[in-house]
Amino acid sequence: MRLNENPHLVVTSWVKGEPMSYECSRCGQVFLLPEDRNPRDAVAELVAAFRDHVGEEHAEQADD
Repeated sequence: MRLNENPHLVVTSWVKGEPMSYECSRCGQVFLLPEDRNPRDAVAELVAAFRDHVGEEHAEQADD
């Protein structure tokens, strides 16, 4: 990863051809796709958790 690159989610685990877990490209923090939500809500929850993480852990490094 380039140091000037903003943190982003990277797929780390696939189940039946679908991504199930992700990690932060900057620090490796793992994020799981919630299984008890419909797909739209699961993605929204995952993205919200990642944005919170970036804001807390990488605020000085992120451009957005």
